[in-house]
Amino acid sequence: MNIEDKLNKIWKNYENVCADTKIKEVLDRGFVFSDSKVCEILITGINPSFNNKKDRPEKPKIGFPFPPPPEAKKNAYFTKLLNIVKKACPESSLGYTDLFYYRGKQALVWDFLKDKSNGVAFLAEQLALTQQQIEDAKPKLILVFNKGSYDFWGKNAKKDDNNSYTNVWMGYDFEKVKMFNHGELCKITGLIDSEERVCKNIDKTNLEGTLVYFYKYLGRTNKPTMEKISDEIRKIINGEIK
Repeated sequence: MNIEDKLNKIWKNYENVCADTKIKEVLDRGFVFSDSKVCEILITGINPSFNNKKDRPEKPKIGFPFPPPPEAKKNAYFTKLLNIVKKACPESSLGYTDLFYYRGKQALVWDFLKDKSNGVAFLAEQLALTQQQIEDAKPKLILVFNKGSYDFWGKNAKKDDNNSYTNVWMGYDFEKVKMFNHGELCKITGLIDSEERVCKNIDKTNLEGTLVYFYKYLGRTNKPTMEKISDEIRKIINGEIK
């Protein structure tokens, strides 16, 4: 079953149980996903956007290639990503994925997290699918350009008073490598030993040793800062980080 079929299944399941809820409104907008492939550098966001004034509310089920082909309509967000990464490592193969596939503002994720009956499960099922896509891509470097998505990687997982992990989600275990002036570089060392991880069929990660660069959303980042971020990524790719 390919990613589109799996997303169709998730959407159908929640359409049946989420009538007259915020989830139903989001389901009616359809989903967007990127074409999965093996790559050296994987860029990640949190979810596709939706503009009430410009985007059609019908149910698109869209897969898109990354990087976009030259004839594709320019997208300011993707252009900014490509400018940073291509300047740092022009020869590296690139991939992109959002963690979630619904279309909407980022703040929607917090609404889903408050909905313990269906919202959390809706996120978890999408994230399990994303984790498998990331594992299959086997990137050497992952660029996480959204601070709101850190939790979903397991970066902020903690043990509670019962010695059980909370805030696990994908549940990657990280070792801090370097704090730059802008981003933070970590290395995946394995998976958190917790039954709370969303992808139950992954017992061992393909990403042990993969570097992950964490930084906030790039939307309003100015050009001088973009150049500094690009330089930090270049140093990582060139093995200049000790």
